[in-house]
Amino acid sequence: MLKKYTTSEYLKLYANLPENITTLFWDDDISKRIIKIESLFDLKEEQGVALTEITAQVFLGILPPVKLEKAIVEDLRLDETTGKKVTNEFFRTLVFPIKPLLKELYEDDDFRRSEGETSSEKEERERKGGVNDTYREPVE
Repeated sequence: MLKKYTTSEYLKLYANLPENITTLFWDDDISKRIIKIESLFDLKEEQGVALTEITAQVFLGILPPVKLEKAIVEDLRLDETTGKKVTNEFFRTLVFPIKPLLKELYEDDDFRRSEGETSSEKEERERKGGVNDTYREPVE
């Protein structure tokens, strides 16, 4: 579940953001994208409010994109399959178009879709010639 913040805590975080990120909070296009996700997945009003809260926390630098799927499933009370679909749409319509802006708040590893291996772990595995395949046993 998302950590709840007071209005004054949100305002403090907002005040410390770069200007190009603060404009996202007032961008009509961002609102339209959130509404599109709500209608695409037939989300109820309280789920839409939770999705807006998640979006705000991502833009404020509180919720790294790598933790989105878990937050979406828990806070919107969705099953895993629907949660994954909503997360994919969230990434496609809200995160990736503004990724260069969000890079000011997050590291590259924070843009993974799940909390699996990090890019450095992936590089190490590939350097050793490994394949991330659960059906294969590691070669020693």
